[in-house]
Amino acid sequence: MYLKNFSVYLPEADRYLLQNLSFSLLPHDKLALIGEEGNGKSTLLRLIQGQDLGAYVQVSGELNREGAYLAYLPQSLGAGELAKSPQTYLWGHLPHSDLDYGLYYRLLDQLQLDEDRLQEGISLGQLSGGERIKFLLLLVQLQGPDIYLLDEPSNDLDFEGLEVLENFIQETDKPVLFVSHDEVLLENCANAILHVEHLGPDLVPRQTFVRIPYREYRDQHLQQYQKEMQIAKKDQSQFAAKVRRQQEIFERVQHDLRNVSRADPEAGKNLKDKMRSVKAQEKRYAKEEDQLRKKPLKERPIRLDFVQNLDLPHSTKEILDLHVPELRVGAGLQAKHPQGRLLSRDLDLHIRGLEKICLVGPNGCGKTTLLRMIAQELRQGDLSIAYMPQNYFEEMDPAQTPIAFLSRSAEKSEHTAVRTFLGSLEFRPEEMFLPLGQLSGGQLAKLYMAKMVFSEASYLVLDEPTRNLSPLSAPRVREALAAYPGGIIAVSHDRKFIREVIDKVYRLDPSGLHLLSPAAQAEI
Repeated sequence: MYLKNFSVYLPEADRYLLQNLSFSLLPHDKLALIGEEGNGKSTLLRLIQGQDLGAYVQVSGELNREGAYLAYLPQSLGAGELAKSPQTYLWGHLPHSDLDYGLYYRLLDQLQLDEDRLQEGISLGQLSGGERIKFLLLLVQLQGPDIYLLDEPSNDLDFEGLEVLENFIQETDKPVLFVSHDEVLLENCANAILHVEHLGPDLVPRQTFVRIPYREYRDQHLQQYQKEMQIAKKDQSQFAAKVRRQQEIFERVQHDLRNVSRADPEAGKNLKDKMRSVKAQEKRYAKEEDQLRKKPLKERPIRLDFVQNLDLPHSTKEILDLHVPELRVGAGLQAKHPQGRLLSRDLDLHIRGLEKICLVGPNGCGKTTLLRMIAQELRQGDLSIAYMPQNYFEEMDPAQTPIAFLSRSAEKSEHTAVRTFLGSLEFRPEEMFLPLGQLSGGQLAKLYMAKMVFSEASYLVLDEPTRNLSPLSAPRVREALAAYPGGIIAVSHDRKFIREVIDKVYRLDPSGLHLLSPAAQAEI
């Protein structure tokens, strides 16, 4: 498969997402497509898969799949697909006659997916986020394609699932083109990089394709930027010194002209000739300045800072005293479990003062359900909290704009402040007025972060907060959360987030909630 001079234009925004992109996918490529939120990574993957995106984009150039069969794992499913049962969705993408049952059961075992769970009469929307990703990974492998296209395949996976995913990408003999923001996954799996950037105020697209591992590319990219910046600064410094010397000569000649004696016409003529020479040199310098090496353009990281002087609870204040005799989900939805499916029992969580804790555990064990209960319990007290759900539209209206989502009033001054803050999160002016339903997952995640900054809450309750953030944005968000003076209760399998932000880790399993030892936490 290859692309040649491939361009994607957005008529509504009057700009290019991609311009003159050329690359080929070889049999053993594990090609990671990286870039900032909203740079068109998912759009490119969908176009390669063959989706018709209608009037949303205009495409030119060559895309040749060379007769290859492509299996596509989407970043998210639409409402109609989420309403389907796993079995209906499976057979809709894989005829019965094509199912390799031996592979089916091996994959179920590898992914730790319970076959009964997929046949309980529930919808895909009732699976946990991690279960849904595992099911989609099962499906794309059952399809036996020539090429795998994976859009954020690590989203919501537990640690065991991440290990299975990494092994699959590393060991498959088929090419894989994948979008991911998981820096550890990129470091462990990618042997080629396609980096999509939008540079400068005009958002000029630049694509870089190399066949080197992610960490090597990241270091080279930074070193090249620093080298180009150093050369540009040196050239501009030397040019500025020449201009200063020229200005000194000009001022000296001008001074001499004002003071030359009329009795010495020869000296006056020489000075006028010298002035013409000086002005000619100025014109040459003006042309030289246009040809100077410019400072290299680079996408700017987001700026995110939480208010430090928050109204915080005392270190001895009881924040949460939660006891859950039985953790169940799906009550009244499944004939097989009319009281809901039992996930765990005898859960206890006690929090005093300010803590930064994380809940981990296998997919489908009830982490999101438990986190919702924690948020509900905290809201009943006098504590100010901000909540970020795993499903962003649980607390978002897809028809709202980013400005409306963040504004608490209709005052013009507040809207101006919101637009300024959105700019610091690298939202383009036209994106501030788009419906939320048209934004990328990373952009929605940044909006929730902005909402939390504005809320000045003393506790943040976060469900997979970093899973859609790019490798440029995620470190800044982790840095901001680590410096956040309040408490955090999170569900996450982001290994860097846990290492850099979290103090305590609890593992949820069928027997309850267990605090990990420092040694066990260090192994994450």
